[in-house]
Amino acid sequence: MSGRSIFAKNGARAVLLGVLGVATAGVVLASLPHSSGHQPAAASTGPVPAPAAGVSFIAFGDAGQGSKQQYAVRDQMRRLASTYQFGLLLGDGAYPNGTVADYRARFFPVYRGLFQGEGQPPPAPTTGLPKPLFTTTGSHDYYGTPNAAAYRSVFDMPLNGPAGQEDYSFNVGPVHFLTFDSAYLTDPSTPAIDVSAVERWMIADLDRYGDRVTVVFDHDPAYTGGQFEHAPEVLQVRRTFFAIAAAHGADLFLSGHEHAYERNRPESGLTSYIAGGGGGQIQSAGPDAAVQPPGVAMASLAYYGFLEVRVSGCRISTDYRRSDGSIFDPWTYRAPTCDASAASTPAPPVQPASPTGHTVFRDTFGSGSLGRWTVQAAAGGMVTVAAAPRGEPGRAAILAETSEPGSVAFARVATPPGARDLSVSLAIDVLEAGRTGSNVPLVTLLGPGGTDLVQVYRQNVTSGKVYVEVPGPRYLVTRGMLPLGTWMQLTVHVHLAGSGSEVDVHADGYGIFEATSLDLGNALGGIQIGNDVAAQRFHIAVSNVEVTAP
Repeated sequence: MSGRSIFAKNGARAVLLGVLGVATAGVVLASLPHSSGHQPAAASTGPVPAPAAGVSFIAFGDAGQGSKQQYAVRDQMRRLASTYQFGLLLGDGAYPNGTVADYRARFFPVYRGLFQGEGQPPPAPTTGLPKPLFTTTGSHDYYGTPNAAAYRSVFDMPLNGPAGQEDYSFNVGPVHFLTFDSAYLTDPSTPAIDVSAVERWMIADLDRYGDRVTVVFDHDPAYTGGQFEHAPEVLQVRRTFFAIAAAHGADLFLSGHEHAYERNRPESGLTSYIAGGGGGQIQSAGPDAAVQPPGVAMASLAYYGFLEVRVSGCRISTDYRRSDGSIFDPWTYRAPTCDASAASTPAPPVQPASPTGHTVFRDTFGSGSLGRWTVQAAAGGMVTVAAAPRGEPGRAAILAETSEPGSVAFARVATPPGARDLSVSLAIDVLEAGRTGSNVPLVTLLGPGGTDLVQVYRQNVTSGKVYVEVPGPRYLVTRGMLPLGTWMQLTVHVHLAGSGSEVDVHADGYGIFEATSLDLGNALGGIQIGNDVAAQRFHIAVSNVEVTAP
């Protein structure tokens, strides 16, 4: 085996690059830069393991407590090292706050010699020690430092996911693996990001390997019978990322977060596991019995340990190895999307993600004017730039229309000629609603002749429900709510393909609407804020408008 190792250098730094044939031999994976300015060199992956040997690995999360139970779990990992090829860390590698000091004290010393590190000798032929370890961020990695800076300073992910994200994929022999940073994507306190870019990357990546056994891993589960059963992050993973994984060929979904073990019944054909008993204070995820408890769990156990996974052809076998060495819940099933002929050959190389997009228009209104917009205001309508309301920094476009006959207030900007695939993102605050039964326009995507193609608006009722209107007319309800006097980061993505056009809408990073098979034509003409429908009273503030294209 060749390739750079991932364990900490001097107990503080780790480099995650190609090891143990994580992709076809010769593919080069670069690593992401981070705040310290260190940029590790790229490294070629090692040879692909023989498919006949199958693929075996362990998975564990919520480990870095520095407890005797963590060491007991580690001892079992070491004792069984000859039976697996590598490990997956499912987040929360170091408690309490995921700082560099926490990793130095409770992660690196525990696993030194078990997982690979810079400057260490190559793995021994009999045990394979030290092993590669592939990681994903956990919620505690965001507690101690902004934007999980400590995690990012000790682990450098392969640069083949969306730019700037801790999302990546790799292959081991015929098996494909994908991870995404659920702790970042589901936390409303993290900076605004284009979640749709991650979703599009996941779909493209999973579709490429749809005929193979595919393992998706993250930190937050989609289903659990434990204390996080109704937590917002669990619900978000369930309705968005788990749904994508299930619809695009994943066969196994692994998470941590709950400090216990749980195997859940297949949802949409996809089986999910929780393996969060790596060393943190144990939590109950259901009855401690190998019988089916109520709810989603088919088996659960409040006990320290790790998940053992073996893939042979299209067959997946799992069991939970307790810290005392005993086995709980052995289970075997056939990967539902696996093609037997593909399962016997190495997977094709992992391709870097397509660029998430380039900016074609951006306006923060910092100039104090609307010079880049075509503006119209009449009969008491107002379009101007002022200090952003509600204590927000910077400036905003302020648009208002009265109920007087002929009153309009809107601003438009043209899209590139022939544009068919665009994302429009803007911050918006509804300062005043109109009359009951009417609505407040948020953003409108126009056709080449200025006709409305897609309009996102807030209904003037106490609920503040967000709707999407498309030609027909069709008024489509979303999962979004926008209270008065509240800033929302709204992103609308459209892909125009005649009657096969697609629209998805995100609010503050959360998916609130998606539709396919819409008849929207084949080209965009412009973006509009405000309203060209006369006498439809409203009052809004808009800032940070950005239009991106692939």
